[in-house]
Amino acid sequence: MTVDECIDNCHKGNYKYAGLEARVQCFCGNSYDPVGRLLGSETCSASCPGNNSQICGGIWALSLYEIPQSTSLTPSLTPSLTSSLLLQLILIWVFLYFKYNSL
Repeated sequence: MTVDECIDNCHKGNYKYAGLEARVQCFCGNSYDPVGRLLGSETCSASCPGNNSQICGGIWALSLYEIPQSTSLTPSLTPSLTSSLLLQLILIWVFLYFKYNSL
């Protein structure tokens, strides 16, 4: 998995966003719910197995990329850490954390 692989995969499916989590997970979507809280960059620090110089999210943390709507992708894509999506994912993580740690 690399950032480019995930973005290309989501672009082929005509998605607006690509997100990487836990080194090997790639998620695609067209919208997100703007609820939650923003994580620091230390949380998204897992290197991509296909390219160690790239970051593929973290544990329960998503590196989010907005996919250009043009027909071709450019190699100069920069991560657009959309706080709204990250906030939503953090709320999910917090819910799961407390659900399974209170058992």
